[in-house]
Amino acid sequence: MLAAQSRLSLDSDPPRSQALLEAALALRDATGNHYSAGADLGNYGLALLQRGRMAEARGYLQRARAVFAARGIAHLVEYTDSLIAQTEAA
Repeated sequence: MLAAQSRLSLDSDPPRSQALLEAALALRDATGNHYSAGADLGNYGLALLQRGRMAEARGYLQRARAVFAARGIAHLVEYTDSLIAQTEAA
């Protein structure tokens, strides 16, 4: 829920948006739900990408990629790599 709320306030209140995402990630970390942390980071990065905020998007996508790579989730590493490439092409 926090991660979804973070994306809803992405444009209207960027500092609150980031704080909500970090709160969501802290909960994921505390419960050992690393896959969902990667998904939250990736979704946030994708939302930034869709808004043309490439440099910001790249950082979150790279964090997501690291989570997926550490867990050997190859198809999500590949997908995240394609999103990262989009941020670099712009």
